[in-house]
Amino acid sequence: MGQVLPKLPRDKIIVQTKVAPKATAKEFFETVETSMKHLKLDHVDLFSLHGVNNRELLDWSLKKNGCLAAARQLQKEGRARFIGFSTHATTDVILDAVNTGEFDYLNVHWYFVND
Repeated sequence: MGQVLPKLPRDKIIVQTKVAPKATAKEFFETVETSMKHLKLDHVDLFSLHGVNNRELLDWSLKKNGCLAAARQLQKEGRARFIGFSTHATTDVILDAVNTGEFDYLNVHWYFVND
């Protein structure tokens, strides 16, 4: 993607990247940096905490100075426009994440919408 994306008109495309939650914000941020280097972009439009599939990963994301805080720092720096999460979790975990009000968007798979 990094070979193609920088050549496209940035104002005409929406780019999303996903990074899985990690146990620490430091580990998470290191993975983010690798992703951004591969994309060769200064920012993404949608930045997703990828695979918030269980309670532990949701807790890692939401804890003080956790993954969500690191993602919000990227947003403050102008490196991500919107922060969301993707998931295959059970409905209760998804609703708990949504009900925090901490995410700008949710990325679920078609089978959640069209069962």
